[in-house]
Amino acid sequence: MVERKSRFIAIIIILCAALIAIPRLKILFEGDKGRIERIIYSAKNATQREDLLTCISFISYDYSDKYGNTRRSLLLAAKQAFQDYEDIIIGIRQLKIDVDKDTAKAEVQATGIARKVNRKETNIFEKDTVKFLIFFKKEEGDWKVVELEFLEPQDVLPAGII
Repeated sequence: MVERKSRFIAIIIILCAALIAIPRLKILFEGDKGRIERIIYSAKNATQREDLLTCISFISYDYSDKYGNTRRSLLLAAKQAFQDYEDIIIGIRQLKIDVDKDTAKAEVQATGIARKVNRKETNIFEKDTVKFLIFFKKEEGDWKVVELEFLEPQDVLPAGII
């Protein structure tokens, strides 16, 4: 009876260790597509938490886009957005990732909803669906965003946002 109980406890410990280890092993063996997908979802979650430092950590120092934005202007735009909106919820509806050696492109369709910060009215929600491309470059072993391009609507990041 004691031996059977000890064996049962050993099996439980092994199962618990496996449940803890499997996600960590998956990260070690995932490919570049998996890493990029994890970055996109981490950025989504950081945006919902309004965690500016985590958001900007995914952006390359060499970021530039056709709208004239840089890493600094994205940082300032995100800071302003976090002041203007709260209760941000983002849903990724579609995600397609293509990797080519040290560059990658993700096509994303996402819906966002947020409550506009307004002292007069507290329940003003804004909702939008956007389709955009995220261009990545591998920098010192990490994937970083080097450019965003909006497909629908096209005027999300107009030139000179900052």
